[in-house]
Amino acid sequence: GILARQWPLCEMDATLLVALLAVVAAVVVALFLRRSAAPAAAAKPASKAAEPASATTTSSSNAPAKEKADKAPKEAKKKPAANQAHPLLLAQLKAHTDAVIGLQFVPDGVHLASISADRTVRVWSMEDFEEKVHACTRTNVELDHAVSIAFSPDAKAFVVGLAQKRGLRVFKFGGKKESVAAMDIPEGRKPPSDSEIVAVGLAKTDKYKYMAACYADTSFHVWSPKGDLLQSVDTKMMSNNFLTVSPCGKFIACSGFTSDARIYEVQSVEPGIFQGLQDVMSVGGHKSGVVHMVFSVDSTKMATVSKDGTWRLFDIDVRYKQREDPRFISSGKYEFVEHARVALSPDAFTVAVVSGQVLYVYSAADGTLLGSIPTAHPGSKSRDVAFDAESRYIATCGDDKSVRIWLNKWGLESKIQILEEKKRRQEKEAQKDRIESVLQAQRELLQSMEAIMAKQEQ
Repeated sequence: GILARQWPLCEMDATLLVALLAVVAAVVVALFLRRSAAPAAAAKPASKAAEPASATTTSSSNAPAKEKADKAPKEAKKKPAANQAHPLLLAQLKAHTDAVIGLQFVPDGVHLASISADRTVRVWSMEDFEEKVHACTRTNVELDHAVSIAFSPDAKAFVVGLAQKRGLRVFKFGGKKESVAAMDIPEGRKPPSDSEIVAVGLAKTDKYKYMAACYADTSFHVWSPKGDLLQSVDTKMMSNNFLTVSPCGKFIACSGFTSDARIYEVQSVEPGIFQGLQDVMSVGGHKSGVVHMVFSVDSTKMATVSKDGTWRLFDIDVRYKQREDPRFISSGKYEFVEHARVALSPDAFTVAVVSGQVLYVYSAADGTLLGSIPTAHPGSKSRDVAFDAESRYIATCGDDKSVRIWLNKWGLESKIQILEEKKRRQEKEAQKDRIESVLQAQRELLQSMEAIMAKQEQ
């Protein structure tokens, strides 16, 4: 009887247990589903918030990203143009209306001349370089434009190569007044070559008086001051790149497709009487064609620049009649871009190269790169480069229709270091005093440059 009464209780306990288990199971499932749904719901707003954050690399939320985006234009407005900010840029000479093809500091020491595709020659006063306004004298190249210019050492005349007529035009230099065209060479006759003229040279000393023109084929030609053809030379270089005449008038150098530049001696037994040219030496060592070269002021050195991306400096004051070769001094590297020009400072301490938009400045002593200006002529090709007579300025010109004047501060600082080291090695007091006097003048020049730069920053 007792067992019969307990059995229903056992059935009730089992039923209750099953019900409790079902409730617990339902709670567990509900909790599991709720936890699973929570991350998914959180992921949706996170992805939306991430979208604006991806617009900047430094923000992780909308507010900071928007704040920085608002500030960016204000910062961009404050940033100055690259060339305006460069401390070495002294002046921008703007008067030409087309590409400025070449330039030369006039031997009178007070003027700079530039030639352009706008059919003009402009003469600038160096006294105005530090001023805001730069006046110039304009000389028209009638019915043509100049592709090259060369002055006589006495600054009384200059000659230009003509693009259309492919001959020479001689001008009497007018200084602050317009220069006057004196004659065309060859006068009324067909030019000696059908190819374009690439460079001209002019010699006018007691012993040497002549003009020379180099053509893009393999020829260059020499004329007398009266316009008589004296000699034609086949360089056998496949094509010519450049020609230059030494300041003393004794040498003519020509370069072309080959990896060297040939130097010819002008034969003249009697003063002013041209007797011919003799190929006497060459400067080389490049791996590609020499595109440009210059003589030093005293005609004892030559700097060359090549398509291989190097420039080289040589001592040509050698006994070439005894077949002594020019002596290598230094070299440097640059990036060749279509066109390149080289300049050697009159004090022979600095080398400058332009190629593409870049101006490079080197120590002539060992080829060390002293500095470079990546955008000497922004967005355009630099065409030419030159130093003034005192090695204070570097002038460049380009397709942007401007001439730019740069302070040669890098070269001057390098020169001072070299002279100080030279003085330190001297044992004799007289030699030390001599070097110190030169150093004092260079330090004063450097101080004046720094004062100009400080004034420009104000």
